[in-house]
Amino acid sequence: MKLVLANRPNKEGFVLSWDVPGQVPIKVKVKHEDFLRLQKLVHDATPKNILQALIDHDAEKLSAWSTSLSPELSKFINKKIHQFQNDYAFHKSIVKGIMFNILESTTTRKEFAIEVNSCPVYKKYASVCFATLDQDQDRVRKMTWKLVAEDVKDNRPLVEEE
Repeated sequence: MKLVLANRPNKEGFVLSWDVPGQVPIKVKVKHEDFLRLQKLVHDATPKNILQALIDHDAEKLSAWSTSLSPELSKFINKKIHQFQNDYAFHKSIVKGIMFNILESTTTRKEFAIEVNSCPVYKKYASVCFATLDQDQDRVRKMTWKLVAEDVKDNRPLVEEE
């Protein structure tokens, strides 16, 4: 029983072995609790799940991942968080520029709509622009994160890490 309760740092666990005369020995792996917890974190901390945690404002999950027992995992998580936040800021800056350009030359919502839909780059951001025009910050946030999610799905980072 003491063996099962042991939890050695940086070790996976134990392999118990019993000799059986005339047969292959019976082997049983006993994994340490810390190892199992780290494995769960590693398998759960995918780029898609990290992005979803950012979208959901799940600070508890992000903190658990980024302060894990593994320095490599923490580095990976923090790099992804930083990348996704940079991508979000990048999209927000584009929307800000589009809004500035369009609002300079339009006076009605109809003119705004025509202008937004006339340019392919603007069109990609049309829904975020209209949410911004309506001052609906919750929609702006959700739609901007959706743009980041599309980049992740297409496997194209907007801002390269240094």
